[in-house]
Amino acid sequence: MPERRPVLLLLVAPALAMVLVLFVYPLGYSLVSAFTDRSGQPSLANFAKTFDLYGTDIAFTLVIVVASTALIQSIGKLRQRRSDGKAVARDAG
Repeated sequence: MPERRPVLLLLVAPALAMVLVLFVYPLGYSLVSAFTDRSGQPSLANFAKTFDLYGTDIAFTLVIVVASTALIQSIGKLRQRRSDGKAVARDAG
């Protein structure tokens, strides 16, 4: 079997090349470009611009998530109190 190892690695090479070209390279390029400005210098300006554009949307999303989590938790607590530890019968229909 050791003599067949190079042949088996050659069979994996096209799939590995596709993963590198289609996923790893674009991910690396995106990460590098996110932390550099147009002149190529390290910068957080892209993140500042994103926060300027989407800060209100992010805050609104956080408020909705917190409110819905609190609502669902309170409904669950009320149902738990009403059942008093007994099994709750559910309608099959």
